[in-house]
Amino acid sequence: MSVWAWPGISVPTLPVAPVADAASVPARVAVAGGEALGLALRIARAGLAVDLVEADAVDAARVADMAQHAALPALTVGVDRGVLGEAALVLAAPGWEEALPAGAVRLGAAFTICGGVAELFGAPEAARALALHLGFRPVDAPPGGLAGPMADAMDGAAEALALSGAVPWELDEALVAAGFAAGPFERQDEDGVDTCLARRRARLQAMAPVVPRMVAEGRLGRKGGVGWYRYPGGGGRVVDPLIEDLVREEAWFAGVSQRSIPADEALGRVTLALMEQAATCALDGADPQVLDRVAVLGIGYPARLGGPLAQAVALGASLGPAMQAAGLRALPRWLARA
Repeated sequence: MSVWAWPGISVPTLPVAPVADAASVPARVAVAGGEALGLALRIARAGLAVDLVEADAVDAARVADMAQHAALPALTVGVDRGVLGEAALVLAAPGWEEALPAGAVRLGAAFTICGGVAELFGAPEAARALALHLGFRPVDAPPGGLAGPMADAMDGAAEALALSGAVPWELDEALVAAGFAAGPFERQDEDGVDTCLARRRARLQAMAPVVPRMVAEGRLGRKGGVGWYRYPGGGGRVVDPLIEDLVREEAWFAGVSQRSIPADEALGRVTLALMEQAATCALDGADPQVLDRVAVLGIGYPARLGGPLAQAVALGASLGPAMQAAGLRALPRWLARA
């Protein structure tokens, strides 16, 4: 039996998500920077007034066009910086370089959305209340976060597999069949391909050339109508054969020979990448149980397996050949201490 057949592991029940105190939820939110359009749309859909401010009129028109199909009266898009001083909470996208009012929260630093988790680092109570109101699990995280680095590791492994010949939606399907809440490409589309790219660039993570090209071509995910998938009319995702052509072309430019990759191999490589990143965070001082919980809640790791570190411990010595073949360093060190 393959090591990735994944027998069930007895794990504690995840805690019930807390409920936001209605009095703490900001009545009006301002979002600075179109990179955070996806979050602005989610805030508006949750019934809160939100002003999305862009740096110039051209960018504002572009973002307004992207948001038009959402038809959300609670969302306004413009260039008036004055609304930043009037909002109860200001969220600034990573690329926003203009002045901000005191108390503004930097997305990607003090407040980071990744899957089902909102990682907070020194953010005000209003940000925590907003996260709860939007359905995210707030997690107090160290600088750089926990879910973000694990998601980036997962995405990096998935994109390398795609460059080598794996079909993106088939890889997503393989991970979902194994118990993941969503595949990496689906999650990138939901989070925003540009948002994921900005986070990885901030961490100076090496990556395949596919995602930078996607962002340059306007493939931003669900919020833009097309990413790894297409979203006709703003609806559900459908397979986009053009992404296969784009990946194949980038593989040719990079000199990568493509081949058929079995689902079992793809699943193993993605899982090992997650385990390695989780072990890296644990060696840096993060609580392994918190890491596992964030992996389950944030990036959809199979809850029945407890998380990447719980699964690594359960698999034990059977992981040895896979770790050696992948050239992992952090995971063997952490397992030796666990």
